Amino acid sequence: MKSTNVLIRGFFGAVLVLLVLLGLVLFFLWFWPLGLNNLAAPSTTQATYADAVAAVETAVQEEGDAVHPLCHTRVVTTGARTENVAVIFHGLGACPQQFDAVADALQAEDWNVLLVRLPYHGMADRLSEAPAAMKAEEVLREAGHWIDVAHGLGDRVTVVGFSGGGAVAAYLANVRSDINRVVLAAPMLGVQAFPVELTRPISTLAHFAPNWWGWFNPELKENVEGPEYTYPRYSSRMLAEFLRIAQQSAAQAQATAPAIADIRLLLNANDESVRNEVAKAVAAAWAQHGAEVKLYEFSASVGLKHDMIDPGQPYQKVDVVYPVLLEAITDVAFTPAAASGTQ
Repeated sequence: MKSTNVLIRGFFGAVLVLLVLLGLVLFFLWFWPLGLNNLAAPSTTQATYADAVAAVETAVQEEGDAVHPLCHTRVVTTGARTENVAVIFHGLGACPQQFDAVADALQAEDWNVLLVRLPYHGMADRLSEAPAAMKAEEVLREAGHWIDVAHGLGDRVTVVGFSGGGAVAAYLANVRSDINRVVLAAPMLGVQAFPVELTRPISTLAHFAPNWWGWFNPELKENVEGPEYTYPRYSSRMLAEFLRIAQQSAAQAQATAPAIADIRLLLNANDESVRNEVAKAVAAAWAQHGAEVKLYEFSASVGLKHDMIDPGQPYQKVDVVYPVLLEAITDVAFTPAAASGTQ
């Protein structure tokens, strides 16, 4: 009996030690600094229209043949500087072509549009290992660079970000006062796969851990339907880096007023990938600090999927989505019955 008690005490002692160690690990992961402050500061020089066009041409040359022909950073221009310019950041695993039709619609309204390829996206090899090298710091510096370039294309800069690009746009809303409006479409500020409370430690762990790959559709794998330029799988490192940006954006929204006052949030109540409640919490924090935040939300009954932007998706309903998205960008009043606009 005595030996049994010793074994029981030893067992519970080991469990206690493991729990303490687990608690210390979670504490470390939770409070590890994100280190993403001041990475998109504006340039001290003002770009001209010629500078902006040249910057895009240089980017295309640097991106080279490793990038899918449809996925290079590009400018859809009227041929001259305009009053309004949109800078658009695509979603995780996609590329600028995702917003090609939106850019054409904006150009028809006399906007210039800068479609930015985020680092390690749009590679010609859809199974490229490159996304595993992504770092949030590089993404944010790149984003800041293209905001600088955009000032050469137009007087008023509107930033549009979808999914992972929405996290980038949220960061810019916090730090770039030279932006006039930010439109967040289904921003990836939290994901359905992770509980809200554990997003930070999980993303921090994934930041340090070896990369692993997950299929967007585990059954079809690389044969998943959809555009030829999207990735059929995701990198744990890429996901973690976008979530680092999201965590930084959310923390700053809670702490201080955003750098701009005009923010639009476009959500899909049927979204299977991102957590709308996190985006709404960030929007509420901005509003409490005095920003004007307008919410557009598609009801679940519309049946949209997460990628509600790319017309190449077999399930697309862009005839429903685009009018609302374009209204959020341009402020031209149009609210179809499928969505509600609230202040």
